[in-house]
Amino acid sequence: MTSDALPSRSDGSPSADDGWDEARITRTRNTARYFVENRSIAWILLVSVVFWGLYGYASMPKQKDPTIPVRVAVAETQWLHRRQRGSRVRARLDVFWRLVQR
Repeated sequence: MTSDALPSRSDGSPSADDGWDEARITRTRNTARYFVENRSIAWILLVSVVFWGLYGYASMPKQKDPTIPVRVAVAETQWLHRRQRGSRVRARLDVFWRLVQR
């Protein structure tokens, strides 16, 4: 049996009796196992995340209602007179009704 192959029963299905679980556990890796095996790295990451959170909390704005600058803009346009606007709308409706009636 090679180190890459997992032990299995004669019918091909794995069994707990012949060490299949132990072989799978020793070959597979995941995040939880990594941090259990490398506790120093886990502690360093935990402490750094705590300090990062404290820094973020300390650098937050302190005012309850901070002043927010309001930007104002003016948009100018020329509006058509009512009669001109009405005649254009009527012309568009006429074209629309002609297309619908076809």
